[in-house]
Amino acid sequence: MLWIILLFGILLSIAAVIYVIWPVLRPSDSLFFEEDDPLTELINRKDTVLQAIKDLEFDYQVGKIDDEDFERLNAQLRRQALGLLKQIEKIAPDTTNLEQKLEKSIAKHRRVEDSRPSRQNGAVNVRAGKPVS
Repeated sequence: MLWIILLFGILLSIAAVIYVIWPVLRPSDSLFFEEDDPLTELINRKDTVLQAIKDLEFDYQVGKIDDEDFERLNAQLRRQALGLLKQIEKIAPDTTNLEQKLEKSIAKHRRVEDSRPSRQNGAVNVRAGKPVS
């Protein structure tokens, strides 16, 4: 009886190890961004600069940096961030206009809904929350 329990435990352990190691051994598509992608590199650099701006502001508020150094470094980091944003817009112009396209689409759908005739028999005005008369 002890051998059956021991054998079952060993088989269960082997199955668990195979389950954990299988994703590493199995060839699969890469789920990671390509590091050579210029857009990914620019976005990473932008994020780094924005974090540096936040760290600089925190250090200034704590008193580690004097006014003159803060102004100089802050201006330099902000110029760098703006330059990176312009480069990102040049590489991916479609994504920069995405928000404007979405807003136009939403406004178009709202106009269509507003132009629909409301039912007069017992309908409730949704915006006012009152019965339509």
